[in-house]
Amino acid sequence: MTKIKKILLLSALFFLFLAPAVNAAPFPSIVPDECRGDQTEGGGVGPCNLTAVETMATNIATIILGVSGSLALLMFVIGGIQYILAGGSAKYVTKAKDTLTYSALGLALVIFAGVLIKFLVKSLTGI
Repeated sequence: MTKIKKILLLSALFFLFLAPAVNAAPFPSIVPDECRGDQTEGGGVGPCNLTAVETMATNIATIILGVSGSLALLMFVIGGIQYILAGGSAKYVTKAKDTLTYSALGLALVIFAGVLIKFLVKSLTGI
């Protein structure tokens, strides 16, 4: 496959799968609402304290998990396309299987990290 075909294929996959997912489910804002604005003399929305920092860390983790989960899905699609286009060649079938295996391991790692973050936040905050 030529370089231009690969770029066009990846662009098409991005616009078909990743772009609608980003638009459909917006990520949370990194900075919590209570920390926005001027914090002097009643200009802020609320008290910006340690709870707001915890919220900010949770929001950052949510964004990272969302992006990495989307990339894992994209790698599954790429591995499937590689497998379909392998044409029985042992070299390309092995490459496609490796892509699928590593994307499955990556997705498992992302899910484990998400569960670990939720557990830690629940343990530390009691919510």
